[in-house]
Amino acid sequence: LLQKGGREVVVVALAPPDKVGEDALAMWKLAEEAGVPVAGFPALRDFPARPGDVIVDAILGTGLTRPASGAFAEAIEAIALLRERGARVLAVDLPSGLSADTGRPLGPVVQADRTVTFAYRKLGLALQPRENRRHSPLDAGIEIVALELRGHHVADDAARAGVGQRAL
Repeated sequence: LLQKGGREVVVVALAPPDKVGEDALAMWKLAEEAGVPVAGFPALRDFPARPGDVIVDAILGTGLTRPASGAFAEAIEAIALLRERGARVLAVDLPSGLSADTGRPLGPVVQADRTVTFAYRKLGLALQPRENRRHSPLDAGIEIVALELRGHHVADDAARAGVGQRAL
């Protein structure tokens, strides 16, 4: 959508296509079909960030259980430098490197200016220590019918009741 709106867009892949998961590969193909270039890590590292630029953090997801390492940690560090140069950072679901369960950093963490959550607010965003909060999450309004929670099938209304609304 941004590309169609005349914005300059680049997707940065941290691994080659034969080393990414099925979902990532599908998104890669969609980007290419839309005419969005897919580049390697140097495109992120060397990006001449300035105020008005937006970096979208979709590096790691809610299943993260250990600190980011390798190319993922390098990308988190590169995003921090771009943010220092004036770019703003939008995290998808939760900032990469943050535990979705506890809200605590598992290692290097993206410092997002805004987080857009999908399906439901992540518990880790509500539990994140106040001194680490730099933003309030924005719910994208995408509803879910059911979810898997620690191996148990939970209906949407039960999940909401269990998590409830929390002041962020």
